Amino acid sequence: MYKNIKIFLAVFLTSMIFCSCARTQSVIQPLQIPAETPPISETKIESNQHKANVEEKLKKYLSNREIKPSVVINNDYAGADAEREEVIKVSKHKVIWIYSYKETKIKINDDIFTLKDKSSLNKADGDGKIDSEIVNSWDEIKLFKRNNRELIGISMSRDFCTGLMCSVSFYLIYDLKTKSKTFFGKFRTDTELKLYDFKNNGSIDFLSTTNVSFSKTSGIEYSHIYEIYALDDKGNFNLQSDSNQKPYFIKRVFSSDSEEEKELDEKFEQNWIEEIK
Repeated sequence: MYKNIKIFLAVFLTSMIFCSCARTQSVIQPLQIPAETPPISETKIESNQHKANVEEKLKKYLSNREIKPSVVINNDYAGADAEREEVIKVSKHKVIWIYSYKETKIKINDDIFTLKDKSSLNKADGDGKIDSEIVNSWDEIKLFKRNNRELIGISMSRDFCTGLMCSVSFYLIYDLKTKSKTFFGKFRTDTELKLYDFKNNGSIDFLSTTNVSFSKTSGIEYSHIYEIYALDDKGNFNLQSDSNQKPYFIKRVFSSDSEEEKELDEKFEQNWIEEIK
């Protein structure tokens, strides 16, 4: 009997040891080492920043250099081709618009002059300058004050225009100090009269625009050429050039596609006072 008990204990202990090893093996699992992750290949990271197009860059650039007017008066006259005389108060100054079928006259304070046979200093398009014969109404009058000088700017056009005539504007810049008169014209560009200080030195500049090779034909390219005219001490506007006597210019190129017009940013050119970025 004692022998049987010894046998039983031996079997029991052997079974316990085996179970203990089995539990240990079931708990302690070998460390699973994942396969080596392949290195991340270098890729070009594209910037999410928006690249400004030519129109956006110019809008920002010009806005920072614009001379803001102290007075702006818009014409609320709804008629056209009617002979009339209008008196417009511009701060302490008085502008009188005198229109008749024969000619248009303007009186600023005590200085009266005719617009007959006047033309723009700049070429507004490939065909040449803009003549005052298109004018029968004023659109806007502005008063600018800069370096103890005052200038009156008048935007003019034709009421009830037809065709391309609706895209033509005529401007007068009147220097109150010297009573000098300068006329500019625009065709198919921004119609608002604005003055600038491009050199940031107190100068008074006008940005002229020449529309070159404009056509409504699909696929035809045309350009806007911008140039600077600066006011001198005598009240005259003069075309500005670089040290090589080459006029400063900005060239924008457009393409007409059916009724849609698209700017070709890749053809933008400039010979400017500073690089426009």
